Parts: sequence; structure tokens; C-alpha cells
Amino acid sequence: ANYDQSLRSIVGALIGLGLTQLIALIISSASSSGYNDWIGVVVCFPVCFFLGIADPATGCKMSKVFRSDVAMESMYIPLAFPNGQPFLHSLLTSGAFIVGSAETLVATTILNAFNLLPRHEVPPIPSFAKRAADYYETLST
Repeated sequence: ANYDQSLRSIVGALIGLGLTQLIALIISSASSSGYNDWIGVVVCFPVCFFLGIADPATGCKMSKVFRSDVAMESMYIPLAFPNGQPFLHSLLTSGAFIVGSAETLVATTILNAFNLLPRHEVPPIPSFAKRAADYYETLST
């Protein structure tokens, strides 16, 4: 399950990166003064609504492909707060999401390799009851 979440986060970050680069390029080339934050925010709203359709709460099948929250955040943050450099900030924001997702992917793989992650076995209460009975039997004999 963690593999799926991490991979969907990486895909969401890449979608957000692509949309940020596209929107910033269009605004920068259409404006004589370069990139304008306010125009970026206005253009972002319909795209955010479109990406919001892929939220898991909607039941959309696209939620199995990418995480819409990561895509929206990695798109909206660099466009709304670019500090004059939306292209650089989009690379940094998306890169941070990708690195964070890759870390959890690697950590899960390592923990899985050494069998250190919890497994779905017997439910905890019956398992505890059996172990307690075995321990009591060991002490009483």
C-alpha cells in the first residue's frame, strides 16, 4: 500500500511540475513585464478544480493514478508564491515531493527486505490470548 501511495505522489508531483511550467511559460510569454503572480493564481483556479476531480473522495478512477493534492500543491505553491522565479520554484517544490516519496519507497523496501514491517496475520486480541495461555501453561507445568 505504501508503494502505491509513494508512486502516486511522484506522478502527482510530475503532473504539477508540468502544469506549473506550462502555465508560467504561457503567462511569461503573453505578458510584456514577465510573470505576474496574480494572473498565475487566476489561471490556477480552474486547473485546481480539474485536478480536484481526481480526489479519492470523489470515487474517480484517476485517484488510482496520481494524488491530486500533491499535484495541486506542487502547481499552486510555485505559481502563487514564485518570488519572481516560478520555473525554479516549481522544480524545487516538485523535487521536494519526489524526494520525500522516494525516501518512503526506499525505507519501505528496506524494512520489507528484513521482514520488519507488520504483517496481516491473526488479529491481535486472539493472538495475545493464545500467547498468554501458552505462557500460563508454561509457568504452571
